[in-house]
Formats: sequence, C-alpha cells, structure tokens
Amino acid sequence: LGGLKKNEEDKIYWKKLNYNSNKFIIDSVKKKTHIIFLSSDKVYNGKIENPNEKSNISPHGIYAKFKRQSELLFIKNIKKIHILRLPPVRGFGANGRSYIDFVIKKIRSKKKVTLASNVSRCFVDVNQLVSFLIQLINNKNYGIYNVGSNCVSYFDRVKQLCVAKNLHYEKYLFSKKMAIKPYKQELNTQKLKSVFKRKFY
Repeated sequence: LGGLKKNEEDKIYWKKLNYNSNKFIIDSVKKKTHIIFLSSDKVYNGKIENPNEKSNISPHGIYAKFKRQSELLFIKNIKKIHILRLPPVRGFGANGRSYIDFVIKKIRSKKKVTLASNVSRCFVDVNQLVSFLIQLINNKNYGIYNVGSNCVSYFDRVKQLCVAKNLHYEKYLFSKKMAIKPYKQELNTQKLKSVFKRKFY
C-alpha cells in the first residue's frame, strides 16, 4: 500500500522505474525474444465485477497507467509475450516485502496490528508464482493472463494464513473499515486454469 502512495508522490521517478525501464528492455532485445511481463490487477478499476482478460481497461492510479502502457509496448513489439496481471504477491512474513508479510512479522513479534475488513483482493503466494514462472519459460501459450486466488479481505487473508501455519493471531490481529479504493478488485482466472491447469490460493 505504501508503494502505491509513493508512485503518486513522485510520478517522474516511478515512470522511469515502471515504464521507461520496460521500453529500454524492448529496445535492447530481439523481437523473437520470449518475455514474461509482470503487470498488475490495477489495470482494472474495481468497478467491473470479476473482470477477465477481455474486460475494459481503466487503470486505477499512476502505477496502473504505467503498467498498462508497458503492456501495450510489449504487445506491439514482442511476439513471444506472456503478460501476467498480478494482485498483491505475498510470502509468509520471512523475506517478503508485501504489506501482508509486514503484518505477519508483526504478529510473530507479538505486536498488535489492524487490517482492513472491507478491502478485498485476490492474492498470489510467491512460491506458487515462482513455480508458474518456471513453467512459462518454455511455454508457447502466449497472451494475457489474470493470476490470483479467490477474492478475500486483507483481514481474512491474514487470518487464513495464520490458521494454516498455526500462528496464534487472536490477541494481535484486529479489523476495521478503511478508505482504500477500489474496495474490491476481483479477477476472473478461468483462462489460466483452462490453459495451465493451475489454481492459486
């Protein structure tokens, strides 16, 4: 969440990082090069229910706009392209940099933390993502794919992870409503399940 705020505060720097760097890659490689580009679920605006890869694009925020512009660059210039539209990627608090990893570290340290119960996203486990990226290296089913779990609130996601890992959270994890838009960002992942027989959790 903090990273997105920084995008809005320093648009020139983040344009260099999220768009210009991709343009440099395209200018530096051959058109026959196979590229896997990690895009974002934020290219959707949260207003379309369960959007699939053909749904209308209306990027939410400057970060999403740069991601969408990069998608179009790759589609125009690279034939062998996998574009993965990712929701928040998380580990289980060890070395992860996501907000969920930060929260789990706090719970492990027996510190209280509050999470949004009214803000829902799909999520991706970093180990599952790495496994999928390895599968894609020699894969020729190029195109755009939504990637992610079922949609759930940040609060419920952390609670699920704690239960799965036997991490006692009851005294440390609290919920409240927060003003973080879009409040809900679903992803239709049927295409990914059909082509790759994969399900993310």
